[in-house]
Amino acid sequence: MTDLNKFTATGRVTANAELKYTSGGTACTSFSIAVNKSYKKDGAWEDKAHFFNCAIWGKYGEAMQKHLT
Repeated sequence: MTDLNKFTATGRVTANAELKYTSGGTACTSFSIAVNKSYKKDGAWEDKAHFFNCAIWGKYGEAMQKHLT
C-alpha cells in the first residue's frame, strides 16, 4: 500500500495497555505513549510532551499487552 506512512517514536507508556476484542473476535491492544521534545526558547532549554494513542491488532497485540505496563 503506497498510502501508508511509517512512524517511529520512543517514549514512555502512560498507563497499562488495554486488550479488547471486536465483535468478530479480532484482538486490539490500545495504549498511549508520552514523547518529550527538548527545544531552545530565548536561550533556555524547554521540554514539551507529546502524547500518542497507539493500537496493536491481532495476535501480536495479544502477546504485547502484558509487556506494556
